[in-house]
Amino acid sequence: MSIALNEGLRRGLPPFNSIEYAEGLAVDPTGVYPHGWIVIDGAVYDPTWPGAYLATYFGVTFDTEWIQIAEKATGRIGITLEWERYADLATAYLEN
Repeated sequence: MSIALNEGLRRGLPPFNSIEYAEGLAVDPTGVYPHGWIVIDGAVYDPTWPGAYLATYFGVTFDTEWIQIAEKATGRIGITLEWERYADLATAYLEN
């Protein structure tokens, strides 16, 4: 997750111990959507979806260090939606 987003979240929330970026599917009464969200101390925090309180989330979390590397290399976040764009970055990161 970008450093700016991480710092912004720290200013707007009570103290927390861990923060992770997650992607997968979000399900609400209107449908199923590919989506990204944040997991703070094990709980979903979704600042981009006003109806998040109605949603159920299914996905994977990503190491925030790697997310920052991927965001810097590609200029965006959206790993699971465009995996071909991130596969080489992920392989290189895992090999180190």
